Amino acid sequence: MRGSSLVFGIRTTAVVALATSAALFADYTHAFPSFCGAGSGCQAVRASGFGYFPVGGGAYLPTPVLGLLGFALLLGFALTPVLTRWVSIVAGIGGLAGLALLGTQAFVVRQFCVFCVVADTCAIVAGGLGVTYWFHRDAPDLDLGLRKSAWAALGTLAVVLPIAWPNYKPAPQIPPGVLALYAPGKINVVEFVDYECPVCRAYNPELHALLEQYGDRVHFVRLNFPLRMHEFARDAARAQVCVREQGKGEAMAALLLESEDLRPDADRRLATTLNIDLNAYDACIATGLADRKIEQDSALIGDALQGLPTTFVGAKTLIGLQTRPVLRDAFDRAAQGETEHGIPGPWYLLGSVALAGVVIWVGRAQRATL
Repeated sequence: MRGSSLVFGIRTTAVVALATSAALFADYTHAFPSFCGAGSGCQAVRASGFGYFPVGGGAYLPTPVLGLLGFALLLGFALTPVLTRWVSIVAGIGGLAGLALLGTQAFVVRQFCVFCVVADTCAIVAGGLGVTYWFHRDAPDLDLGLRKSAWAALGTLAVVLPIAWPNYKPAPQIPPGVLALYAPGKINVVEFVDYECPVCRAYNPELHALLEQYGDRVHFVRLNFPLRMHEFARDAARAQVCVREQGKGEAMAALLLESEDLRPDADRRLATTLNIDLNAYDACIATGLADRKIEQDSALIGDALQGLPTTFVGAKTLIGLQTRPVLRDAFDRAAQGETEHGIPGPWYLLGSVALAGVVIWVGRAQRATL
């Protein structure tokens, strides 16, 4: 029965890896991360350039898609009698891929994503089991104590439940400092931005289009959160704050988000195009007023920052680049005064485990009746 044990191990690692790949996919495709915390290795890997791969036409797919497809294929081979002998090849290829991805995290990114490590380790373990199975000639009992339909159901749950979780989890609380900026009876939109951030620059046209479309129904506030990794982000934020003090902050923000040069002299030249008081502008920067205002902006979000841009729309928090339909949905919900509800994480996890337990129990019970 050694062959049965090896195939059982391959199926188990495939199901576990499907769950972790699905969790990563959920984080990569939703506005707010549900599984990886701020500053985590998961976010570092996602932002490293290895988190997405090009598919042509300027489109990109999240790398976890490869994990979902690969482990689904592995589980399918391990469940199909005519293909089971060839599961060794699929598992072996996956094991090599897992080694390569772990090496990339260790030696290129130099940070580890916990979910990536689990998925890659599962691939390596499955690869080892697959190679061993190649040299093992006995035909396994393909039910392995659990009907193949139950294994397929477990694989499906492993994919569906993590991907569905962001749609049911409670929304993060809006920071009190941000809520204090909201205006009654309006669609309240508060954005934290870094003018050197490429994602912020790509996002601005989408947000601006919606702001124009909804017009006076929206109360919009743009705040500064310059990141230390961007050399001229604080200079640009200083410029925007000092122009904002003269009532033209949004016009300055639009110029900064399109400018290729964010050095102080270039920022000042942009400011002159807005017909402001340059003496007041220079004094704002020289006296440190700009830096104090930036710190006040940043303190409003504090530890709640998960990435940039961060946009609060009513009760919803949006992180990173958003499509216009996602933004429009958030605007419409805010216009209707909707609040965010959800299922607490521990309850969702308990329900998921219980559902998997039912599948296992039914699968074993069905086999016992044969």
